[in-house]
Amino acid sequence: MVFTDYSSSVDPVYGTPFGIRRGNVSLVQPVQFDSNKKKEYQVVRVILSPEIPNVYSYGSFNNTQIRITNNAGISWSIVQFPNGIYTTSMIQDSITNAFLQAGWISISSSPPVIVSYNPATRLIYSMINSANLAVGTQAGIDFGYSQFYNMLGYSTPANAIFIIDGTYSAQLPPNLDTQGTTVVITCSLIQGSRYSNGQFSNIVCRIPLVTTTSQIEICWPSAATGLLSPIIECSTSNAVMNYTVDFTTESGQSMVWLYGEVIFELDIHDVI
Repeated sequence: MVFTDYSSSVDPVYGTPFGIRRGNVSLVQPVQFDSNKKKEYQVVRVILSPEIPNVYSYGSFNNTQIRITNNAGISWSIVQFPNGIYTTSMIQDSITNAFLQAGWISISSSPPVIVSYNPATRLIYSMINSANLAVGTQAGIDFGYSQFYNMLGYSTPANAIFIIDGTYSAQLPPNLDTQGTTVVITCSLIQGSRYSNGQFSNIVCRIPLVTTTSQIEICWPSAATGLLSPIIECSTSNAVMNYTVDFTTESGQSMVWLYGEVIFELDIHDVI
């Protein structure tokens, strides 16, 4: 039996930057398996206590910027969102504050741009009313300046620029959980254990993702707090010196965390 353990954490108190939690583990000495026996693995425990941002800039992905205008797009002002977890009302507050800080409105109670969610249609609506401007001629907003438009459900960047008064519906439901609904855990120790969409995959488990609150998911041994992981036949190298662990979305995008902890424990053993 080989029992492996991987853990990683992000602590905002000490200034550790947010990012991905994938890692490489190098063993002190190689682990030898019996080449004449089949192998089985079981996920022993997965503990996740992260906060997953839905607005962030990391690698090639960026949905942290939008633009606002008070002159029908002749000139634009960039609104920068810090990495974080945002609701529709928080997005609205940030937009209103940007107009206020620019000096284009004098009070926050009547913003010229309103972004709201309609639970009946499950769509985002953007409303432009230039009469609420204290300075300028025509209010407008550009969600297509970054991937922000995609998060709100607008189909293309061009469909997410509004510089005429009116109400504009998104084409799709909002994707405020921009990283999907599942954390996919892969481990290079495991080979040939699973077919995923018809292809061999080294996925060992999938854990439900919660973006708005911290969570803890325990797979085993406590059935009261988690799930019992099955024992699955697999193949692996006869001698292992190092292995990798990665946490991704269903599409393979590396999971980005603001802060929190992950613990992943795996048992591999010969079939007796």
